[in-house]
Amino acid sequence: ANADSDNDGVSDKDEIDAGTDPLVDDSGDPADVNDDDAVDAVDVQLVINAALGIAIGPIDADVNNADGVNAVDVQLVINAALGLG
Repeated sequence: ANADSDNDGVSDKDEIDAGTDPLVDDSGDPADVNDDDAVDAVDVQLVINAALGIAIGPIDADVNNADGVNAVDVQLVINAALGLG
């Protein structure tokens, strides 16, 4: 099993590989897929890629935590990027 010390849904190993602190839940806004404190076109592209099955590394793009990335996650990120919720 993969440890997840901060219970943010990303394993400690993946957080270390991504350069984030595995002891701090920095998940913030779930639509901020790349966790850079802004929901923008980069997040939209990442969630689209994930929905298409294109690898995006250790990033979790399952915005609504519904066991997989799909069109709903894409729409949620687009809405957030446009300031619609």
